[in-house]
Amino acid sequence: MSMPEYWKVVNSDALSWRAVLSLDPSIARVPDLVEITSIRNLVALEISSPPQTLHNGESSGVMLSHRVIRSWNELQQSSGAFAHLRLLVLSHQRDLSVQILQYLRDFPSLEIVLALDCGDLTRMSRDEFQVDGWLVDPESNRGGTLYEQYLSITNAEARKSTGLDAAPVLNFEINPSQTERRTPMRKEKLFCFYRDGSKTYKQERESGQKRPRGYPQMKVKRPDKYRKIGWEGLLGDLT
Repeated sequence: MSMPEYWKVVNSDALSWRAVLSLDPSIARVPDLVEITSIRNLVALEISSPPQTLHNGESSGVMLSHRVIRSWNELQQSSGAFAHLRLLVLSHQRDLSVQILQYLRDFPSLEIVLALDCGDLTRMSRDEFQVDGWLVDPESNRGGTLYEQYLSITNAEARKSTGLDAAPVLNFEINPSQTERRTPMRKEKLFCFYRDGSKTYKQERESGQKRPRGYPQMKVKRPDKYRKIGWEGLLGDLT
């Protein structure tokens, strides 16, 4: 099955469910990454490359780039793409710079961007409190899976409703390398970018509660070689 065919499986133009998508882009093409914008009901997205592809000095597959995110922004402006996206997680995407935050700021529902080992995006943000309308936490303790992170935002922390909060959630994962997401090494910092004025940021600072340290984890076992698909909450809604 090609990437665009996966996007058709995940998509719901009628917004009948919310899509949470975790993707290892090593088997994707650049146009495939751009076409993620066709998923109208996407609420959380993770782009994470296998760490082992980076130890040899260069990547063996496609990575997210400034150009792709600029295309996302253009499609958001022209056709309302990513209208419901609240959470974006980026891991080992070394071609990114802080300039992408200008583009991501135009996504109307985006609340949080998590970044680990993402080139200039993380390097240039180490000593900054605010970058292009985003508040920076360079040592975030946020933990849990992408799905759990998304629920933590929608249940208590979201800046505003996206109109999908009552819909069931489709948790979809494409990880052909079967790579296990591990806790970051101490030298690797998980950066959390909160939209300026974020209720999430305010609540976390006021509560003073520490979150479990570690990068969002994913299960390694899959029902088949390429994908994992689960309808969290759907069966409960139907019974």
